[in-house]
Order: sequence, then structure tokens, then C-alpha cells
Amino acid sequence: MFSVDIETCGFESNVVLLSAAVIYFDPDKDWNTTYEQFLERSITVKVAVLPQVAVRRRIEKDTVDWWIKQSTLAKDVSFNVASRDLMPLDAINYIREYINTYRDPNVKQDIFWARGSLEQMVLDSFCRSFKQPPFCQYWEYRDFRTALDLLGFDESKFSINSDKFIKHVPSCDAALDLIKLISCYEPF
Repeated sequence: MFSVDIETCGFESNVVLLSAAVIYFDPDKDWNTTYEQFLERSITVKVAVLPQVAVRRRIEKDTVDWWIKQSTLAKDVSFNVASRDLMPLDAINYIREYINTYRDPNVKQDIFWARGSLEQMVLDSFCRSFKQPPFCQYWEYRDFRTALDLLGFDESKFSINSDKFIKHVPSCDAALDLIKLISCYEPF
């Protein structure tokens, strides 16, 4: 299984993808994994904006205004232009290599957990914009929020005890979602 999180320049499928993180989760072994261990296992890509605009991916002004108000660390990871920004095809290949490292050829499908549907819509559209197949099939996505609601997760009773958590950093958000899911796990 994988946890995915993205940061974008809007809320439609064809917006600019700023950054993405993916974390592998082994449902047979990782129920005692810590937030920090998930962070160490994560990958994050920051994607160059101009090549995306060149293929008509959109930037929404309201989202840019929102980004300007975020923490310096979050902006440095996702929003501010940097020399580490990957060209879109390089970002796609890097994510695909990470996923393929953990894929089991004996398993019919992998599960890709995300916080709602935006990740699925944007990632699939992003890949299509650069004539690449999506990272997974649409039926492989699952929604953290729905699962947590069904499991009776109480956000008010949860806090992350890590100085490494930075809101709106995709690897941090992806790891946090995994920790929330694990907190609902009760072994038989």
C-alpha cells in the first residue's frame, strides 16, 4: 500500500502540481511504525511549474494567495522555485521507480491511500498531460478521511508528537495520515 499527498496551484484536475510525496506501507508489518520512520521512507518530488503551464495546466490565483500565507518551510518544499525542481517527466519517472521498488508482482492491485479525491484527479491528469500512464488504476485509490470516519477516529483526541511535522509539506501530511490510520488499528 502507498500513502500519497500532493500540493497544487488549485483544486481542479488540470492544475499545476507543485509537489508530491509517496510512502510505502506494508499492512503485514508496519502497524508499529513511527511517524519519523514513515518520513524516512518517503519520497518527495518538487515539479517545475513552467513546463506544466506550457501544456496548459492551470494556476488559480486564490490558491497562490493562500500559498503566500503559508509557513516558510512549507513554501520552500512546495511553492518557491528552486534548483531542485524536477522536469515533469523526471518527476513522473522518480515516483514510478519508487512505487515499482515496492510493488509485488504477485498482488493483483496495490492500494493508494489519499486524503480525498484531489490526488487521484491531479496525478492522473498530470501524467496524461505528459503522455504517461497513471501511477495506478482508478479503482486502487482509497480515501483516508472516509476510512477514519468509519473507524470512529476522533481528530480532537489526536495530536502528533513530532517536531518534524510541517503542515502542507506532502511527506509530512502523507505520514500523518498513515499514523492516524494506524491509531485506529486494534489487533485481533
